Amino acid sequence: MSDTRLKEIYDRVDNLIKQLRSSGRDDDSKNLYEAKHYNYTASEILYEVLLALEKIEATNSKLNIRDLEVVKLKQDIKKIMHS
Repeated sequence: MSDTRLKEIYDRVDNLIKQLRSSGRDDDSKNLYEAKHYNYTASEILYEVLLALEKIEATNSKLNIRDLEVVKLKQDIKKIMHS
């Protein structure tokens, strides 16, 4: 995993956290924040962020929301994890 790719993912996660907070989705933003900040290695962070994104996607589905950034972020994280 390159540092540049990780930084880009982390920045996108931070932006998504801000978006979730501003739309009143405190539980989702908290889960994503904890996934990013309470793990030690890049692999752990990516795995936990991926799990948090899965939960966000499930909530989005219930709310009938299609957030392309969540989908794209999941795809990009999976690519990094498998490279």
